Amino acid sequence: MARLYAKPTDALIYAIDDTSISGSCVGRDVDLFGRAAGQHIIDEFHAADRHDYEPLSPRVLDKTLARLNVLQQSTQGLNAQDVADEIRRTMQQHAGVFRTQASMNEGVQKILALESKVNSLHLADKSQVFNTARIEALEVANLYEVAKATMISASLRQECRGAHTVVDYERAGR
Repeated sequence: MARLYAKPTDALIYAIDDTSISGSCVGRDVDLFGRAAGQHIIDEFHAADRHDYEPLSPRVLDKTLARLNVLQQSTQGLNAQDVADEIRRTMQQHAGVFRTQASMNEGVQKILALESKVNSLHLADKSQVFNTARIEALEVANLYEVAKATMISASLRQECRGAHTVVDYERAGR
């Protein structure tokens, strides 16, 4: 597609190309821009040349189906939200606004230790239609990957600048 579509936190949807558009939370704006962006996506999809897109590789498809199958076949394991809560607590404790290098290093170890829990999720609801429990379990794996990347990269960034406040390092630009 020719454009990137963004949904900012204020619930507006815009088509972004060469310009930046800032929005507001006015109800009419949501209706107007949300509908316009949605209609544009539909029009672009129908007009697109199908040769513009590469087919999904069998390896990627197999990996995705295997991920779903593991959850579907699970007979025991951990509750997804319990594991998600543990990830959140670890991030809040070790990657908060004010950090120390020691705390971040400890956070890396704690996050890495959670991988086995993420891989041991149990899906109690096996229904194939509108299964929010399945979506939540899949989101935990995604949450874990983002938390791991954030924790590791923060611990390797040995400086204090911008929103990355590490009390062990002098503030950049002082």
